[in-house]
Amino acid sequence: MRTIIINDLIKANNYQTYLELGVDTGNNFSNITCKYKRGVDLKPIEGHFSYLNQRLFIGTTNQYFETIPETFDIIFIDADHESGQWQMDVKNSLDRLNDGGVIVCHDVLPEKEAHQKIPRVSEEWTGDVWKGWMRLRNTRPDLTMAVINKDWGCGLITLGNQKCTNILEDDLTWSNFRVRKKKWLPIVKEIPNEFK
Repeated sequence: MRTIIINDLIKANNYQTYLELGVDTGNNFSNITCKYKRGVDLKPIEGHFSYLNQRLFIGTTNQYFETIPETFDIIFIDADHESGQWQMDVKNSLDRLNDGGVIVCHDVLPEKEAHQKIPRVSEEWTGDVWKGWMRLRNTRPDLTMAVINKDWGCGLITLGNQKCTNILEDDLTWSNFRVRKKKWLPIVKEIPNEFK
């Protein structure tokens, strides 16, 4: 589903440049239709895509942002799933986002408590990306944010404006998230008009 969402955003906005943080097997990356694509992964799984036909940076996302000064229309974040590094990836991505661009973030909606545990305790794992998401909702009135309720939660971020939440760090618990996520995130069914 993430691939469809990303390609729909590319088509709707006539985006020309795409960055993917966390390529893994290359399954999503190879199915993105965009004129220029760049992938970043510390340990991409070899044999799943051609290194000659794709632009792949092998290293951490921090190393990539420190080394390569490119900017992009759309950036997909699916790399480190711990909230602190995820927030750093969002910050760096916002610095490299072209005017009118969108960041798509995977794994914002864990279904079970085990899925978001740090360190990882479950085969299906989102990490605590949702906590990083809520910290942005608390502190960044200059962003517009929404989470599409598909494929473990595909979060959308663009420059805009939003009313910040007033949620205390101590309130970012699984029991609160499970009950309040629809209000906190906010959750939508499809790409909102603000992103097209």
